[in-house]
Amino acid sequence: MSIEVDGRALTFTTTPQGTFSDDIELTSFATDVSGKVKDGSHDELKLNLKPQTHALVSKDAFRLVRRLQVPPGRYQLRVGVREGGGRVGTVVYDLEAPDFSKAPLTMSGIAIASGSTSGMPTTTPDPSVTEFKDVLPAPPTPTRDFPRNDTLAVFAEIYDNVGKTPHRVELTTTILADDGHEVKKTSDERKSDELHGPGGGYGYATQIPLTGLTPGRYVLRIAARHTLGTGDPVSRDVEFRVK
Repeated sequence: MSIEVDGRALTFTTTPQGTFSDDIELTSFATDVSGKVKDGSHDELKLNLKPQTHALVSKDAFRLVRRLQVPPGRYQLRVGVREGGGRVGTVVYDLEAPDFSKAPLTMSGIAIASGSTSGMPTTTPDPSVTEFKDVLPAPPTPTRDFPRNDTLAVFAEIYDNVGKTPHRVELTTTILADDGHEVKKTSDERKSDELHGPGGGYGYATQIPLTGLTPGRYVLRIAARHTLGTGDPVSRDVEFRVK
């Protein structure tokens, strides 16, 4: 989970050492359909920024990467941020955690990093959050507005439960315009012998330059299908805008 806090709304205090300080509390938790909290975290961040870092944060944002682990099911994710002076901001988001072991082919959500957000100051209080280090060039971002000269780096995991029968999984990444027509497309494939036993997964990463796209709304789609024809193809969509 990647959370970005708007630095333009923060009130920093200058210290005698020439740094900029502020206290931030960030709470996140997921509740199931009965309202029971299944996982959550609470972080107290004592920001003490050097002038160059403060200049970045105060013009844009800073990012916090956290992990929440929940069993398959439907949840409501709540995120709250409170500044030391008492200002509060909250976000509520409905999500579903799928069971990756049931269908012949399933897919995780899509993580997106971008060149335009790669320099954003980032903290990761949870040292176990390392899964994106080797697959994305920067931490994932929740931002969905990108400049025309940006490049998106995307990552998803595909879980293959067909078994030991040799096969391939065909992967496509497509950018669709607002009217539904295809403007960019890349293809790849994975072989079943890349798995470490049945029920394993494929990590899929690719990069997509946004050059040539006019300003407007688009959909990023990653799709996967078995060459055996077992089960339905799977796909995930993420809507974004080019500025």
